Amino acid sequence: MQSRRTTEDYGHVREDGLLELPTGVALQYKVIPPPPAQSSGRGYSETGGAGGKGKKLAVCLHPWSWLGGGMNDPVLFSLEDVLHGNGYHVLRYNSRGVGRSTGRATFTGLEEGKDLEGVVLWGIQELGGVSSVVIIGYSHGSLITTLHPGLDQEPQHVKLAYVLLSYPLGPRSFLTLFKGSYYDEKLDELITASKSKILIAFGGRDEFTSFHRYKDWVKRLKSKAPVQEEEMLSVLGVPEATHFWFNESNDKLQVELARWLGSL
Repeated sequence: MQSRRTTEDYGHVREDGLLELPTGVALQYKVIPPPPAQSSGRGYSETGGAGGKGKKLAVCLHPWSWLGGGMNDPVLFSLEDVLHGNGYHVLRYNSRGVGRSTGRATFTGLEEGKDLEGVVLWGIQELGGVSSVVIIGYSHGSLITTLHPGLDQEPQHVKLAYVLLSYPLGPRSFLTLFKGSYYDEKLDELITASKSKILIAFGGRDEFTSFHRYKDWVKRLKSKAPVQEEEMLSVLGVPEATHFWFNESNDKLQVELARWLGSL
């Protein structure tokens, strides 16, 4: 008989408030719960999400630390109200070497992928009663998001979804120490497995990847997605948006993200 796991198996919060993971690093983090039912007016309970069906967790990954990315990134912060409005507890964290987080950022991102796995499992166990998890990676964070191995082992009752925001297709080889093909494979695996809904969002004025290149990339990804009754891969291309989602393009992103979250 398999022994029951505890949060210690996935990580624990140290006395200094950092989340220590089995990967050997301790990460600075914050969990921001959704507003109480009386202020949200949307029927979220203390023990569940919409309609009390279970808690929802959104894990957010910031842009590349080597260029100043951190958990308080303004784009990720701008999505908080949308996530709260859909009943999500928002977990943001600083990756290795950022802020008070220990360790050193890697050039391949592979160790950060292992950290993400630990953070997600810890968040699920820590909150308890989680029925839905969405992992939102922005810029370099979207690369790390594609490394997540899923939740095939346990807990199997948790529904998992992914958001890839401003995926850095153009500079990907540089950002991953020339492991672009490996990241291609990991994203293809996510799509062909067809176990989780995926939203890919990008701008037509992205400073690092052309709109034409994004469109060709999305066409290739869609060709790999299995044909089935429920569409698992959704794409949002906003012509006026830059990599940084300013002003009206950010409003558009929030509206479409809210609509997509409602379909989960």
